[in-house]
Amino acid sequence: MMSFLKVFFLFVLSRLFNSSKSDNSQVLKFDAANISKLRDPKTGFGLAKFIKVLNKTLHIPPFKILQVKAYKECLVDCAANRLCISLNFYKIANSQGLHSCELLASDYLNNTEHFLNNTGYHHFTTKVLKKLTNLIICHGNSEALGMNDFRINNSQITASTYYGPSTAPWNGRLNTEIGSKGWAPQTQAVGEYLQIDFGKDKMVSKVATQGRGHPGARPGTNQYVTKYSLQISASILNWVSYNTSGAKMIFPGNTDMNTVVSHTLSAPFVSRYVRFVVEEFNYWPAMRVELYGCG
Repeated sequence: MMSFLKVFFLFVLSRLFNSSKSDNSQVLKFDAANISKLRDPKTGFGLAKFIKVLNKTLHIPPFKILQVKAYKECLVDCAANRLCISLNFYKIANSQGLHSCELLASDYLNNTEHFLNNTGYHHFTTKVLKKLTNLIICHGNSEALGMNDFRINNSQITASTYYGPSTAPWNGRLNTEIGSKGWAPQTQAVGEYLQIDFGKDKMVSKVATQGRGHPGARPGTNQYVTKYSLQISASILNWVSYNTSGAKMIFPGNTDMNTVVSHTLSAPFVSRYVRFVVEEFNYWPAMRVELYGCG
């Protein structure tokens, strides 16, 4: 049934492409099966009108990145995805003739400071331009998403490596007293990561970290991460670094074992998978984490 709907959806879109709208139109309409809502809650198919904004890009983390031959393919994917509110289309094709397309879970009205001039991009936003009220958005009511209280179970927490059972990934929960009180990787290396799978898409608006709660054997050997970055993914296959200005954002981490250091994100993101990636550490990388948001 789902495959039939997708085929029918593409058929309707192809009819729209070949009717009265040209590539230079400022407003493009996508209507799947004449559904009156913006998105059907089960399939994602629905009515979507896009405004094309030339030479602009919205610099917030995408929840999905596509490689496409033409921008219309991006609009198809966005119209069929209930999370998609806007998208960035990179005008310059790669050596295979493909363009990058970034699907976004917010619009420029919610991120005006990140809506930038860029001649390499066109931006498309759904015509329902308003502050988000009925989508995955936290409105200041962020709550812990389940690391500390075990709503995120052990099987949802993995890592690049871990040193041993007492420093396994599932011991990387904020304020945990289990095992050696934190996740620690097998190597003293930048690039090791702790990975969380929410099980479904969540809006993340804040993160918090601690070091490993078990003291080192000698002075100066307490273990904590002093700088880290975030990576996000909708499908676990493609990862992008969290950024707010086109460059990977480096978060200040911890300066001791137990003090909680938190950061409210200027641009919240929607994702199922999140990685805390070690960028700098004291003696040995080790972390306990929590994420906050809603959804």
